[in-house]
Amino acid sequence: CCTLVLIGDLKQAIYGFRGGDIFTYLSAKQRIEETRYFILAKNYRSQSRFVASLNHLFMPGGNAFEFGDGIPYHNVDAHKSDIAIQGAGDSVAALNFLYLTQEEEGALLSWGEASQRLSQEAALQIKQLLQPASSSVVTAQAVTVQAGDVHTVASASESSTAPLTLDGEPIQAKDVCVLVRDRGEAEIMKQALSRMGVDSVYLARKSVFSGNIAY
Repeated sequence: CCTLVLIGDLKQAIYGFRGGDIFTYLSAKQRIEETRYFILAKNYRSQSRFVASLNHLFMPGGNAFEFGDGIPYHNVDAHKSDIAIQGAGDSVAALNFLYLTQEEEGALLSWGEASQRLSQEAALQIKQLLQPASSSVVTAQAVTVQAGDVHTVASASESSTAPLTLDGEPIQAKDVCVLVRDRGEAEIMKQALSRMGVDSVYLARKSVFSGNIAY
């Protein structure tokens, strides 16, 4: 007797370049009884406050993603303990959003202009995270810029006089990572960080198609 196990990582849009098709997943799911679904219910990567924030964001509406009940959001627990950014005695929120309106003076912003503004704001947020209490200039800091799906940074108050800490230690460049869509956005982000006096490095520079493994 044999057992067929189907593993679906349906929210990983990056697999599209390998021919991954969401409708194949949905079709296979419809042919399996719900009693035979097995869901991973614990997050082993993120700290508990961030996981709780995502649960709070996605759970109330029920249909967090497209295709209705075909791709539900499941409330999950966190394996890691609660490690929060601290500033002036208070915890900084685990999840923050920066957004830019589409119009300015009645005209739509171009992608180029919007990307420059957003990258500059993100670079400012990162500089504030790394800002020592006794100095107004950040030097010799390095931030990782990585290809991915989401660009997320925590926010900090510019008027704070105490340095922000993570797990009791001052925040360092190694604690910061910026996720971007592609190499073009990575370069824009790198330039914005450079203008703020924050050095950065690419975690990955080349297209996945340039490697021998792609053929």
